[in-house]
Amino acid sequence: MEDKARENSNEKAKAGSGKGFNWFALLLAVIVGYSGWILADQQMTLGALDDDMTAARERLQAARTENQQLKDENTQLQDEAYIEKLAREELGMTRKGEMPYIYADNK
Repeated sequence: MEDKARENSNEKAKAGSGKGFNWFALLLAVIVGYSGWILADQQMTLGALDDDMTAARERLQAARTENQQLKDENTQLQDEAYIEKLAREELGMTRKGEMPYIYADNK
């Protein structure tokens, strides 16, 4: 009878340990899930910041190029020969005594 009592108590102990709720597994799953969500959110944020930085660099390069062009034009505008060339080509101006040539477009 003692053997049967031992067997019954051993069976109950084994059966009880398998039927209980595993809180550790649940906690571990929640921690892993939350960590994954945090990492995914950070990656999306970093991707957006990288896109913004790339666009800012492109705008900066365009501004530097335009700035250099304006500096070059400013330097050229200090030269009287360049000013005369612009006046003749863009404004159609002539010197005193010159006759302008006007091209008639027959369209």
